[in-house]
Amino acid sequence: MFRREDYWPYMFGVFVFAGVIALPTIYSNFIDLPFDRLLAGCLLGCFLFAFAHTRDGQFSFGRFIGGVALMVLALMRTAGKSDGQGGVIPGGLLGFAVMAAAGWFGIAIGRATGISKALKSGDSRTIVKHGQSAEVGQKVTLAGQPEHVFSDDMYRALVNRTYFAWHTGKPSALSVAIKNQAKMLNMEQFATVFTSAKEAIAFAFQIEPPDDDEYIIAAENADHRLSYLLTSRYFYYFGLDKDLFASKYPAGKIALRDIRKCEIIQGFVFPKATIALYDGKIISIDGFNSERPILLIQKLIMLPGAIEASA
Repeated sequence: MFRREDYWPYMFGVFVFAGVIALPTIYSNFIDLPFDRLLAGCLLGCFLFAFAHTRDGQFSFGRFIGGVALMVLALMRTAGKSDGQGGVIPGGLLGFAVMAAAGWFGIAIGRATGISKALKSGDSRTIVKHGQSAEVGQKVTLAGQPEHVFSDDMYRALVNRTYFAWHTGKPSALSVAIKNQAKMLNMEQFATVFTSAKEAIAFAFQIEPPDDDEYIIAAENADHRLSYLLTSRYFYYFGLDKDLFASKYPAGKIALRDIRKCEIIQGFVFPKATIALYDGKIISIDGFNSERPILLIQKLIMLPGAIEASA
């Protein structure tokens, strides 16, 4: 299974083993071009392949299409300066299969040499708790924490509680779509609803496990922007990226019962949130992909009995 710390070893395999070695060698058997021309095209194809991948190893067709569009525009602008010799950019089943295989070879090397583990241990992101349920400004570092704190069993238990909560209609006023999914799907099928956000969920509970009756309202692994987890008790927000594209977003945990007011502030492109707590503290959060989590918080604090009591 692909882990977040496997990202850079995976890309090393793609660019070195596929882009520099395998792809030029393979295409030289079919196309009569100098090695340097093949190498440039192969590395360009690897860049497109890498651009289409998120940090958790998922292939994004939206990114892929965007990358192709940018590449076509770039090639059109440079077409007049070409020497007419032509070139090749690997793609299709053969090219992507070679890149993926080379990437996993890089992961194998990274895990065997301990590089992947070193990349993970270098994570020093923090979650800051706000509100009456914890000391304001208390920092909880994630560096050096055991990886098994939020186990697969705990994740399954959380998803099971979420399924039964939505199935019985507890938070049905918040999202008709998820309520209908809980009604139409069985437990195993419903669990896939949160698969894309599993890393965000695990990150939120990496220090403290969820409460016994806490369940998921919404979650998003937003890659390079602000990720979040909204449960029946808390709102967790954080940036998941690090290294080259490290996000600058703060990490925090807010008890929903401590929120007096939540407002949407329209940014130039993306929305921001201003959250006022009962103790007078004002928290400004930016980096959201959409207004959805902010709107859900607004509904939660307005609906009688919607928020589960938190200790």
